[in-house]
Amino acid sequence: MQRRMVPRRIATAVLTSMSLILAFAVQRPALARSDAEILIDSAAMNGAGPTFWDGNTSDGCELSGFTPVDDGEWKSRDDAFDGGLVAGVDGSAFTDPNDYAPFPNGNTWATGPDTLGTTRVVRSDRALQTSPTMQSLITLKNTDSVGHTITFEWDSNLGSDSFESVHGSSSGDTTYTLGDRWVVSSDSSQTDPVLTFVFFGRRAAEQTDTIVDAPGSGCMTVTFSVHLAPGATKYMLFFTEMNGSNSSARHSAAKFDSVAAGSPLLTGISSSVQHKIANWDL
Repeated sequence: MQRRMVPRRIATAVLTSMSLILAFAVQRPALARSDAEILIDSAAMNGAGPTFWDGNTSDGCELSGFTPVDDGEWKSRDDAFDGGLVAGVDGSAFTDPNDYAPFPNGNTWATGPDTLGTTRVVRSDRALQTSPTMQSLITLKNTDSVGHTITFEWDSNLGSDSFESVHGSSSGDTTYTLGDRWVVSSDSSQTDPVLTFVFFGRRAAEQTDTIVDAPGSGCMTVTFSVHLAPGATKYMLFFTEMNGSNSSARHSAAKFDSVAAGSPLLTGISSSVQHKIANWDL
């Protein structure tokens, strides 16, 4: 798919100061507008690498909603995605209620809330400054007085347009299966950025339930079955990385095998939230 041209806006240079309180004790009201907010499609975030993460409302492969990386770049190489990391609950996509986000906000998109059925969803997507990694924290709150088991979907349309294949996995082979915590995907020429998707950690209570689309299809889409007790809140944490080669992506992915408190991968996430992340044992 042709890349959507994304100009380097002044906003990308100044997303460096404030930090998001990821416990979400303080949130902006839905539909709020203020001078401290910016239109999501008018800004992007710079991360280590350097990487470039451009937010938008876009189509994944299965869902159409908010994406923290519509195209994505690693150094001078672009077209990592054609709409990546779209979240959904029971087939409905998460969207920001007014398409504005707090600004500046420490290289972090803070979006939502969006209520999907009986689940209130808030998300935070942070471009890390210590590795070429996007940290995505999703809050899922059951607003009902009875428990529900939801299907949470994590959906990406890949810029490699079905010319990609698996070039590494947590199990050490080049076949992606449900038991793999992370997977490396790239096209044969590695002209697009090489992508690493990290879905869950060792000993996690919640692990990938279904592989909907895998590398080779032009998509990377998985689901999780998450039970939410009445009024309960759970968190889901994902990492996505851009690299320049398959070998560097595999080498870099080793850090995801031993994420623990104090890791720079957990920057901005309070210890109280870390203990409630369902797809990691922290």
